[in-house]
Amino acid sequence: MGSMSHIQFQEFLQCGQELSIPNQPRDSMHAHRCPVCDQMHLVNPVRHSLAYGRQLTCCCECEVQKRKLQRLVNRMYASY
Repeated sequence: MGSMSHIQFQEFLQCGQELSIPNQPRDSMHAHRCPVCDQMHLVNPVRHSLAYGRQLTCCCECEVQKRKLQRLVNRMYASY
């Protein structure tokens, strides 16, 4: 990430703004907060544009957990 210090990176993640990283499409990454584990992570601009305002999961394990929770909620609402 160039010369950005760990503290600067943490501050960036807290404010949720764009980060310029060379050799990335449109030279920017976006901060997202995983809806499952609440961890901040960077997302490339293409995935960010396809998220349509939703927060993306940080890893495959969190994505699986998110889908399991969605199925459980759907079953609960279907039983009413």
